[in-house]
Amino acid sequence: MGEETQVAGTSSSGGSNKGVILAVVIVIVLLLVGAIFYKTVLKNRKVQESTNVKPTSSQTVQNNTKVTPVPTVGTSDASLDQDTQDIQNSLQKVDSNLNSVDSDLNNQAADTPQ
Repeated sequence: MGEETQVAGTSSSGGSNKGVILAVVIVIVLLLVGAIFYKTVLKNRKVQESTNVKPTSSQTVQNNTKVTPVPTVGTSDASLDQDTQDIQNSLQKVDSNLNSVDSDLNNQAADTPQ
């Protein structure tokens, strides 16, 4: 009466049951990941196909581009001389600003303890 018989292929600790359950869970997770990936790829293909649609003969393509006239630019000697003078003035301002920045950096370097 006090004897317990063990059926061949089973374990009293339940270790093989844990392995089977783990394997089933891994398979289910892999199937879910594969299904999600598959749906994503199909959706991307459908989006690409819908962007490549060419108009049929019954569809009309409208071109609403407006042409704006290009303003004429003075090319006379006086105009070119004025442009050159404006460029020179701008470069002098840039040079002045650069000298100011260099001076400020030198002052900061002198104020920094070593």
